[in-house]
Amino acid sequence: MEDTRVIIPVEVEQAERDKAEQRDEVKDFIASFTLDSLPACPIGMRLLLDFAKASPNSYEFVRRANFMNVTGPGSKHPQWLKYVEHFATCPDCNEDGSPPILYSGRIVRK
Repeated sequence: MEDTRVIIPVEVEQAERDKAEQRDEVKDFIASFTLDSLPACPIGMRLLLDFAKASPNSYEFVRRANFMNVTGPGSKHPQWLKYVEHFATCPDCNEDGSPPILYSGRIVRK
């Protein structure tokens, strides 16, 4: 009988564990919102999570502002700006006709 076992390198196994942890992290982050209050599509939510991890205080500030009318702390943070750029160009974000997202007094999307 032929041995069909495959040896998986430790690096590959670790990479798979890391991917699974990241997926769980995103799922937990998304679960912290109600379905009606999700501010973005899955890609946008990942960008928000990156922002939350990079600057928890700034994230809390924009979260309390319901991710709109952000002019204070966090409005110039690179991770927040990535989210805003994504939100402005993504047809799946803000599809329910919610108020426009603003930052630094500039309307990003109507």
